[in-house]
Amino acid sequence: MNSGEKGIEALSIWGHVPSYLNTPNPRVVLALLEKLTTLTDITINLSRLYIEAALFDSKVNNLVETDERLKEIIRTLEKEYDENENHPSYIE
Repeated sequence: MNSGEKGIEALSIWGHVPSYLNTPNPRVVLALLEKLTTLTDITINLSRLYIEAALFDSKVNNLVETDERLKEIIRTLEKEYDENENHPSYIE
C-alpha cells in the first residue's frame, strides 16, 4: 500500500537540531525515519542508524564533558532557548 492509498497526499517531517551541533546528525535522521515508519507503516531497517546515532551521541558527550568552556556555552544556549517563548509550539 503506498502513502496515497492511506489517504496521505503530502507529508512533511522536520527534525530540530541545536545550533551548536552544526554537523550531520544521525540521531535526528533516526528520529525522523522512526516517525516516518510510524506514520506510513513502511518498514525500514534502522539497525545501522541506531549504532551510528549511539556513536554520535558518545562523541558529542565526550567532547562536551572534556571542555568546560563548551559545556558553559551549551548551558547558556539551552537556557536562552528554554526562556524564549518565540519558538514554534511544535518544537519541544
